[in-house]
Amino acid sequence: MIRLYILEDHPIIVDGIKQRFRHQDDIVISGWSNHPDEIIQHVSEEDFDILIMDLWLPKLDPVDNLVNIQARFPDKPIVIFTNERSFYWIKVMMEKGAKAYLLKDIDKKELQYTLEKVAQGKTIFPDMQLKRPPII
Repeated sequence: MIRLYILEDHPIIVDGIKQRFRHQDDIVISGWSNHPDEIIQHVSEEDFDILIMDLWLPKLDPVDNLVNIQARFPDKPIVIFTNERSFYWIKVMMEKGAKAYLLKDIDKKELQYTLEKVAQGKTIFPDMQLKRPPII
């Protein structure tokens, strides 16, 4: 079973992820926060296996969020979950240690596959049918 913790400022996105996995035993939502400080201060390493994180949180820097959460949970993989298609952000987040970069319009099967591979220790590079591949 994969315990997924969500960092997302839009409750409707959180509800959508919960709905995608509500009848599954192999992926469960262990919690969610809308601010990285909540995770850093109140969440334990035992609470989750993977953190899925929105790239854009109000008034916060995406790189700082990733780096600060990694510092607190160095052994926990982080998956970026965003609508941002910029090559720049894909490159930066993957270079900074994200284990996957997914778009929010991903289908359930691909989301589940990616989370399973990340839980196995793999890094999943983006495949977003872009006109040119990201430089990573």
